[in-house]
This record gives sequence, structure tokens and C-alpha cells, in this order.
Amino acid sequence: MKVYGAAADSPGMAAAGTRPGAGGVDAGCAAFAEPLAVARHALALAGPRPDGRGVVAGGGPIGAAVVAVRVARGHTGLLVVEPA
Repeated sequence: MKVYGAAADSPGMAAAGTRPGAGGVDAGCAAFAEPLAVARHALALAGPRPDGRGVVAGGGPIGAAVVAVRVARGHTGLLVVEPA
């Protein structure tokens, strides 16, 4: 099975199409930058209240980032639903 994106064992593009990362940031953390940016943008649009309940549909990279951002902001009452 071919795995793409942040979970891939190796990059799926030519080196000519890449840029060097910031010094001291390992590849695993750098691969999470895009899902984290998507999650932060989605939460900025949604405007969840810290005391409000929330459902995250899917526990992939973006769903995990949504949970990580909400927990870091002190939010509680989260439910992650992973479709079968």
C-alpha cells in the first residue's frame, strides 16, 4: 500500500521542487506544519468557545492538529469520530 503525505516514508517529489527547512526542525515536525496551519485557519473561522463541546470528524493529520490546537488553548469536551 502506498502512503502519501506526512505519513510517507520518503518524499513524493523531486528535490528541485523543495526548499530547505528551518534550522533545527526535524522532518517529522516540518511535515506537520501544513496540517497545523489548516487546523488553525479552520478554528479561526469556526470560533469555538473554550467551554463548548466539539466534534472532530476524522483523526488524520488535520483532525489531530485540530485537537492539539484546541487542547493547547484549554478547550475541553472534544469528541473525535473516525469513519470506518
